[in-house]
Amino acid sequence: MKTFITILSCLLVVSSHAKNNACEQQATAISMIQGQAASSALVDQMVWVKGVVTADFRGKNRLGGYFIQSIQADQDENTSEGLFVQENNLEIPIQVGDWVALQGRVTEEFGVTQLSRAQKTQVCSSGQSLPEAVALSLPLGSFDLESVEGMYVTLAEPYIITDVYQFIQYGELKVSSKMLMNPTSLFRPGKAAKLISKANQRDQLIIDDGRMAKFPEPIGRIGQHAVNANQPIQVGQTLHATGVMHYAFDQYKLQITSEVKLGDKLASSQSMPQPTGGQFKIASFNVENFFTTLDNGQEICGP
Repeated sequence: MKTFITILSCLLVVSSHAKNNACEQQATAISMIQGQAASSALVDQMVWVKGVVTADFRGKNRLGGYFIQSIQADQDENTSEGLFVQENNLEIPIQVGDWVALQGRVTEEFGVTQLSRAQKTQVCSSGQSLPEAVALSLPLGSFDLESVEGMYVTLAEPYIITDVYQFIQYGELKVSSKMLMNPTSLFRPGKAAKLISKANQRDQLIIDDGRMAKFPEPIGRIGQHAVNANQPIQVGQTLHATGVMHYAFDQYKLQITSEVKLGDKLASSQSMPQPTGGQFKIASFNVENFFTTLDNGQEICGP
């Protein structure tokens, strides 16, 4: 009887260990979670997933989670192999290159298919090679960035910085295959200008730094690259970046995970034009405050 109890106890321990071993659980393929549509067909379902950690954006004022990607992709180019795990606990000992298994609920948050309420996270192995980055070419043409949501991506070649407006406030830059002109600088408002505007939208991509706060500190950095008077970033300069594709604030953004490579600045910014002689005068007038009558307190659409 004593021997039987001992054997039974051992069997119970082994059985319990197998049940709690996340690495041995049958996982749902990430591509199945993502699906071909913008929203997952598995929303609100609890699933087990496995994947290699490609980026970690946990911490204060960051994206609040990390990205995993399938080691073995399916044969459908329309389904993403990457997934954002909403987990901001820095005490969970994971790092880029870990192959992890975990359980969570499939959710759609602000247009992002992700795994929430992550639990039972276990590192199955470390030091895994990252999947080959998907090369993104601009202009995008008919390519749908939804098919690489959450995946490890890179720019196919260095592209031209065409917008730095959001850089100081949000750490964002826009790159394009060429310098983009304002449509109405080329055509009068109308059909032709609208076609240029539509083409411009398909020929730009946001490069972001994974930080969420306004005017993030330290200010003036793109990844590890410091931006200052001696190391400026200029429109027209080329940039190459690698990271993960994320969707935030109704836009796809490449969240950088490694050092960006900046190319030469515009030649025109390094030299002075030759004097042409003559005289030149500039006059300005603020037409936003142009009124022919004083405000008499009445509501009018005028003047």
